[in-house]
Amino acid sequence: MVGMGSTTKGWAGLAAILLFICLMAALFVGIAPAPMVAAAGAQYLTATQNIRNAPGGGDCQNIGVWDSGTKSCTINNDLSFASAAGIEIVSDGVTLNGNGHAMTGAGDGAADGVYLSGRSGVTVENITVGGFNSGISLDASHNNVISQNHTTNNVVGVNLNASDSNELAGNDSSGDAVGINLNNSGYNTLSANAVQNATAGDGVSLEGSSNNTLTGNSSDMNAGNGFCIDPGNNNNQFIDNSASNNAGNGFWLNQSDGNTIRGNTTVDNNAAMNGSMNMVGLGEISINDSNNNVVYQNSFVSSSQPQASVTGGAGNIFNLPAPAGGNYWSSWTTPDANGDGFVDSPYVFMGGQDNLPWAVPNGWSCAKTTLGLSSPSPYWASYADYTAGQLTVGWTVTNTGAGTAFGVSVDGSADTNGVSVLGGELPKSLGTLGAGGSDSFTIRYSIPQGVTNWRSALTGSAQDSCGAVYAYP
Repeated sequence: MVGMGSTTKGWAGLAAILLFICLMAALFVGIAPAPMVAAAGAQYLTATQNIRNAPGGGDCQNIGVWDSGTKSCTINNDLSFASAAGIEIVSDGVTLNGNGHAMTGAGDGAADGVYLSGRSGVTVENITVGGFNSGISLDASHNNVISQNHTTNNVVGVNLNASDSNELAGNDSSGDAVGINLNNSGYNTLSANAVQNATAGDGVSLEGSSNNTLTGNSSDMNAGNGFCIDPGNNNNQFIDNSASNNAGNGFWLNQSDGNTIRGNTTVDNNAAMNGSMNMVGLGEISINDSNNNVVYQNSFVSSSQPQASVTGGAGNIFNLPAPAGGNYWSSWTTPDANGDGFVDSPYVFMGGQDNLPWAVPNGWSCAKTTLGLSSPSPYWASYADYTAGQLTVGWTVTNTGAGTAFGVSVDGSADTNGVSVLGGELPKSLGTLGAGGSDSFTIRYSIPQGVTNWRSALTGSAQDSCGAVYAYP
């Protein structure tokens, strides 16, 4: 059974709206993989091939070349498997190198393509896997590397169950029912993986999995959500990922706490509900019954509303204080009258708001601030100041850099010929200067009697949008 699940908790009568909750791992059973035709000339195998650190690599000698020095099995032909047969790695520290070849299952979901149980130090790389239950499956396996593989027409492309501290890098899933699934698995790193066209569920799905880091992954055109965090997934990091044209949300969080979502881009998700207004569970990002998640410096781009929703939970925030700020929302980009890079009013959506929405995409990019100081304009503010030797000098600071300068401050002055700044005049806090922006201020100096020429060198500081502080000069 394929579950496009719904929830009614807290919202009687809205069950039909919540169409794109994550597929649970238990629901994968019984979903038949799409048929996949083995390549002409593929080697046909009727039994599972066990790869082990032994002479010949165990069954490696049946399907490829074993290197005992590197404990690696390199496949030398395309492979076709009968029902309930695949490849199992039964020793630690072994490498399975597909060498660009494909392995095709029977299409009945009776076996996993490449299977690890209780293994560590294993590498699976450069193989195409299709027509199995899970293309690549790790069970209670830790510190393994799964890289540069392609999965297609499986129930799940890559599946981790109770498996921690693994690395998934540069894998591609296309046309699996679900792309990548983590179940009760923590401290894994997923980077530069691409999932597209998941036929029955989510691109990337986490259930009961905490402390994982996902960076630079893409999840597009899937039947469910781009990234589904549901439920019990805490303290994960989602950094610089992208999700577009998914039938569900770009990001869906349900009953998951303390996650950080930063630097991601979502575009035109919720395709199946495009144009629907103010519905629970819709948006480029939607959060339900979840607490203390932090969502900032993401680009949410969509032609429909709403772009976000929050239902239940507490402590979820969509912006940090400037200069980090909030997110870019394509439907909320003006006005920015003071040129500080932020829209002048919050972006308010169902259950939450972003108090510092960025006016342009990637406005938070860490462009170094560059400040310039104009020629001084000295004058006696009054006759009393003249007789007391207290000269006022007007200055102008200009941001000549490409990025917004935050926390601009004039902190000190080095002066010649006994001239000094009057008490209380420094520091001068000028706040935020957008690119090309400027601010004027005055400083009063004490001029010793008889001094007619002197020099003043001001020092200051500012920080960029990532919080790096620069001192001037």
